[in-house]
Amino acid sequence: MIGLKIKKAAPHILWIMDVRDPFVKALTPKAKIKHLNKLAQEIGANADYFVGVTGPCVERFKQQGREADVRVVHNGFDRDDIIQRESDSISSFVRILYTGTITPIKDDFNPLFAALVDLITAGYVDSDKTRVEYAGKDYHLLHNTAARYGLQHICKNHGFVSRDLSLELQSECTILLMARWNNAGETEILSGKIFEYIMQDKPILALISGNLKDSKVKEIITNANSGFVYEEANKEEDFPRLKDFLLAHYRAFITGKSLEFSPDREYIEQFNWKNLAMKFADIIEGIENR
Repeated sequence: MIGLKIKKAAPHILWIMDVRDPFVKALTPKAKIKHLNKLAQEIGANADYFVGVTGPCVERFKQQGREADVRVVHNGFDRDDIIQRESDSISSFVRILYTGTITPIKDDFNPLFAALVDLITAGYVDSDKTRVEYAGKDYHLLHNTAARYGLQHICKNHGFVSRDLSLELQSECTILLMARWNNAGETEILSGKIFEYIMQDKPILALISGNLKDSKVKEIITNANSGFVYEEANKEEDFPRLKDFLLAHYRAFITGKSLEFSPDREYIEQFNWKNLAMKFADIIEGIENR
């Protein structure tokens, strides 16, 4: 709204509308939607350029004949965050770690605990050597899901921690856990979490709830060769593969062998903040030249 006022008062000023979240979400109160849609139309008619972390973020701002004024520039990571963060600590557990906020209902951990209870019941995995850890303010949501499967005893809460400690915990764990959603009418927004994770060079397990297959999270983790993505929309195929993924990492840990893990670093580096900054520089130069 401030950008719109400035642009109307000083039309010569370059306005890049950078969209980090959907303008209207599934939980947006109906009373606000009409106002927000009108505001989006005004922004679309006045901004010079539109940048968003995913396509759906900027779709509503597209104006006829201005497709060239829209670009997707993903979130990313800063490699300086993990300088000198290598840990020599030896764990007694397979450590599956989730850091950050949990969105109730949408972030669904049921597939993880269902897979673990199957493996434990079958005797393939020892629960005494497995931990699901959490750092943040929403531990009760993870704990409650684990309790449905009788696995609350394998959970550990680090509580709300600093970013430095969060990154340290990530560098020490066995598997990095994330949860998102991908529903018709509300495709997922790529949070910075996935990029923070892929810079750690650790296997990632992503749980995607919702009725749409082939999420953006799956595309990135698959292309980066950085782990496994379970999608609820493909659960018949993905659930057995989820168990295989967990079992493979458990067996590697128990036997002391390194599981083959070869992330595509060239692909991953496109999300380095230095490269993202260059994309914005290209956008600004291109608009100025035009």
